[in-house]
Amino acid sequence: MPTSFTVTGAAITGAPSVPGYTLTNYRQRAGEAAGFHLYTSTTGVAATSSQLVVGSLTSTDLEASFLKDCWAYVPSTLEARRIQKRGLDTGTGTISIDRATANPIGNAVNVEFYGKLPPTRIEGRLGLNQIVNKVLSECWTIQKVSISGVTNQREYQIGAAYPWLVEEDQIVEVYYRPFGADVNDDDLLMPRWRWVPGADNPRIEIGMPITTGDTLKVMLFIPMSWWLLQGGTWQLASTEGLVAESDAGLLDLEGFEIIAQWYIYKELAKWGEASEQDRFEKLAAAARVEANAWKTDHLQRADDIGRDDHWTSLIRVPSAGGNRYGFEVLSRG
Repeated sequence: MPTSFTVTGAAITGAPSVPGYTLTNYRQRAGEAAGFHLYTSTTGVAATSSQLVVGSLTSTDLEASFLKDCWAYVPSTLEARRIQKRGLDTGTGTISIDRATANPIGNAVNVEFYGKLPPTRIEGRLGLNQIVNKVLSECWTIQKVSISGVTNQREYQIGAAYPWLVEEDQIVEVYYRPFGADVNDDDLLMPRWRWVPGADNPRIEIGMPITTGDTLKVMLFIPMSWWLLQGGTWQLASTEGLVAESDAGLLDLEGFEIIAQWYIYKELAKWGEASEQDRFEKLAAAARVEANAWKTDHLQRADDIGRDDHWTSLIRVPSAGGNRYGFEVLSRG
């Protein structure tokens, strides 16, 4: 996992070695966790836009209602449709859906079937694609962003480029890199800095000015719903979340499923009999405990990367003590 990348306008690009997992991977894993998922492809051209032909579902052991309360999803067209209650012709593999697709679905087209929850938001239900991005949004990676230095500039606006950065606790540490530093040199610790609130565009104020050509390097907690593989490049996305099927995130599938269970149970708790809703609420409460424990054990923590890694002895100098910066600073002991 990379520890730094560079700013190009609002985009930040880098090249981590991890392959990541795609929207398809996450959605299918969530579908399995929710109760039912089947991935296959069509084996013929549908006669109408309200049908799909899937030869693998031709079977004398299946009933016409096998796919009752399930949804069909065509990733290539992003179309999701509910399957009719007795919508499977087990003799031909023809499946009837509740609404026509924009065009008839042809042969050898990938199609997915989901039960319990739809693949995307439909009929007032939260979709699996949305659950994927909600899970990624509550997980994080720790990395540095690079901001070009300006001679004698004390404050650097950061909120406009990073809309998810809204509070000081999302900053792990602030470094800088002098112009012309050797590629093997470490970034230097910025000894004095503070967070300056500013509605939708907060700032970082540094106590030791740098010059044009230097680089301010801010180490941040970045939500995994923003740090994504898009178009073959890992980058800080301009809009949040996985959209294309090939978009990928950093969260491993085991952790994803553990956290996704809470969202799945909370959504299932909105439907059905009161006793079923109560059962899913209890399952959701237990799932949240497990999710929080997994995040604590597996995601990066600020105390793993901090000033103690650089200085063995530290002292805090409060502003009341007469320091010339006007705010508390952390200095060598």
